[in-house]
Amino acid sequence: PDFNSNSSILFQFTLDVNNDSDDTEKTFLRFNIPWLPGDVVSAKLRMRLLIPPTIFGSPRIYNVNRATNPWDVDTITWNNQPGVAGTPTDSQPTPTGLSAINSLMRWNVTSDVAGFTLSQDPLHNYGWRIADAEGLDPEGIFFSTEANTLLGNELYGPVLLIDTQRKMVSVPVPAMTEWGMIIFMALAGLGAVYCLIRRRRARS
Repeated sequence: PDFNSNSSILFQFTLDVNNDSDDTEKTFLRFNIPWLPGDVVSAKLRMRLLIPPTIFGSPRIYNVNRATNPWDVDTITWNNQPGVAGTPTDSQPTPTGLSAINSLMRWNVTSDVAGFTLSQDPLHNYGWRIADAEGLDPEGIFFSTEANTLLGNELYGPVLLIDTQRKMVSVPVPAMTEWGMIIFMALAGLGAVYCLIRRRRARS
């Protein structure tokens, strides 16, 4: 319960999920989100599943809950794990079958990322927790960010995919007042008279 997985060379390359009473494991992860050029319209958390919890059995449901307290990758343990939002941001079934090995899972986290990037009263970005919805074994194993360096490929670790849409700025068009309309009509009339005189001179 006081062990930090990131301190171990053996365990730092994977992020494990199960809730068996003898070996309870949950995963926490967080991304540093830069300034975004517009409103968040879609955000998906993508994880590569090295080993699914079940290959030929029924899928497990993995919940993603937004973390509500700060934590540090080098010090987090079971006993000091942060709290999370009571309602999952998203829930997805784990893939099954042989194709589930080294496959990808995705969760919709649009509402959380949009909250993280609000200009006023933003949500604190403490990342997410991934846990089995029913608290059952067996275990699912994801790749961690450290696996990118180990395997020489940046596509193994967790990825946050964000789509944005530039904000549309509306420019108000001032309404024309009564005097403005009179002046406009007067200038238009003078312009018409001027053009008519020019035409007659040109003919003569």
